[in-house]
Amino acid sequence: MKRINNYKEQLASKWGDERVVPGLKKYQESYYRQLVAYNFSKSFVLNKVVLDIGCGEGYGSNYLSKYAKKIIGIDFSGETIEHAKSNYKKNNIEFMKMDAINLSFPNNFFDVVCFFQAIEHIRDYNKCLAEIQRVLKPGGFCIISTPNKETRLVLGDVPFNPFHIQEFSVKELHKLLQIYFNTVELYGIQGNARIKKKELSRFKYRSFIRRLRKLTIYQVKNLIPKEIRMLITRGISKIIGISTPLSNVDLEDFTVSKINIRNSLDLLAVCEK
Repeated sequence: MKRINNYKEQLASKWGDERVVPGLKKYQESYYRQLVAYNFSKSFVLNKVVLDIGCGEGYGSNYLSKYAKKIIGIDFSGETIEHAKSNYKKNNIEFMKMDAINLSFPNNFFDVVCFFQAIEHIRDYNKCLAEIQRVLKPGGFCIISTPNKETRLVLGDVPFNPFHIQEFSVKELHKLLQIYFNTVELYGIQGNARIKKKELSRFKYRSFIRRLRKLTIYQVKNLIPKEIRMLITRGISKIIGISTPLSNVDLEDFTVSKINIRNSLDLLAVCEK
């Protein structure tokens, strides 16, 4: 067991904090927070052909494979795709290295597209959504999850998270998705009282974060190597206490609801073509 944990720690160190490695205590909260979107989607994918965009380590594709007829997980990282191929070997799963803005699938190919915690990483998200619309069958569903901008720390309109290019509010996400899909239904991913208290405590530091905007390093952030920006952000996050993970978290600690979406942790959209 110790050897396996060391291997997982090596993966976590290599991939960075934005790629969840299941089985590590530091990712327990993030793992279940992301898994809730896959769990929500299981009724949509039943006996369907499914595309999982930004599959990362592969645990979500593996989870849905219990319900889907066929699932293809894609990610731009060849290393994570090779890992997924080695760790999740099932007849109805396929993993492929692919860019989300240039999908190599024919038109009207998939019944369902899952796009979880990924759109915030993609600069040309309009092109990505157009590609999703193209490969999705008429009447098919695209299910999207992304952090809720209204409960996040931002530097002006720039996400505090150095991995994120942009984040969306409820209104912004709904307006964007209406361009590409016939119907858009929004939900919020909520945490229990303990999770919500920890996550929303970050708002105590909004004035501190606003002052950071005046620092030269953030005014010229695109000139600073990403690795350096990550170290700075991690340091600040540790100081203000928002990076400390909760323990003993599981799937039951999260819910998907239409109530009080603006104050949710993450947004979840069900879009029909």
